[in-house]
Amino acid sequence: MLPLEHWQALEHWQALEHWLALRGWRALESWLALRGWRALGCWQAPRDSQALQDWLAAVC
Repeated sequence: MLPLEHWQALEHWQALEHWLALRGWRALESWLALRGWRALGCWQAPRDSQALQDWLAAVC
């Protein structure tokens, strides 16, 4: 049995992926370009969805 937090994380990713699919990566990249990755505590932006997921998993 997976802990509740794990299920919440899975649901969070599904919602995030759905949002990104609707809005597209350009909107996210535009937001990040305006604010910069430093605000998120990262010096270099991942270039694809898997890299972003790996980065978020490492940070969160």
